[in-house]
Amino acid sequence: MEDDGPRVAFALALPTHAGARRRFPGRRATHHDAEAPAESPRAGDRRAAIYYHPEAYTTSGPKLMERNAAGESFLHGFLQHSEAGGRVLAAGRELGHARHFAATARAFGRNEPLRVVQSARLGGLAEAGIDYYPGPGIGEQAWHRAVTGGAQGHAGWSLCGVTHTTSSAGAMDAITALLTAPVQPWDALICTGQAVKNNVHRLLQAQAHHLGARPGPQRLVLPQLPSIPLGIHTRDFPCTAAQCNAARASLGVDASTVVVLFVGRLSFHAKAHALAM
Repeated sequence: MEDDGPRVAFALALPTHAGARRRFPGRRATHHDAEAPAESPRAGDRRAAIYYHPEAYTTSGPKLMERNAAGESFLHGFLQHSEAGGRVLAAGRELGHARHFAATARAFGRNEPLRVVQSARLGGLAEAGIDYYPGPGIGEQAWHRAVTGGAQGHAGWSLCGVTHTTSSAGAMDAITALLTAPVQPWDALICTGQAVKNNVHRLLQAQAHHLGARPGPQRLVLPQLPSIPLGIHTRDFPCTAAQCNAARASLGVDASTVVVLFVGRLSFHAKAHALAM
């Protein structure tokens, strides 16, 4: 699997914190905002769904990438800090993935009942109101929503994706596809930093220029692009003073020396390019 994100498998819905809001800040108003609400009509709902595929939320797989670590940290934080109660909504292709999620949730003390929804009936996501996808490919999810949204259509639920690398072929294709996919102003693609957001803008602008040179497109609708840095679930990385001192000693670094640690792939085409660093 490439590093541009997992394929769709399961969607899980859990209640979010009482203070959570469905609207995503961080995007300037555009010409289409007056024609469509900035929020889904279900903006007052406090439930959220998580598209779930085990590979996207674990660091124990055969090919460890940043998105695996980010997904695992996100899921652990969400299960520990989101509001308990209600039920978990699951939709997808493989029951084994639902069982994997249920086992992970139980390990964090979450015992809400799990209901499976078939992937051909994703209209059940309207029960949650917002669906988080662990990659930038919410355009594909918007097409699924167009087919399975039922009477509510695109207003049935919002889509929220997240960027990881934005320089691989798959990631760039997923981002530029947003210009022709049926995404809505109440959808969002989280950019994990200002540099990432700038690159997303450049990709979209280049593709928009290409589309504008061809007959047909009269109006382009984009999701919101909030900039939210990746968080770290620090409890996953306990480190005592003795361990820190031992690590310094193993590198021959004294206590007065500043140490900068980089954790990630050295992949010049996708991230960690020496010039930018």
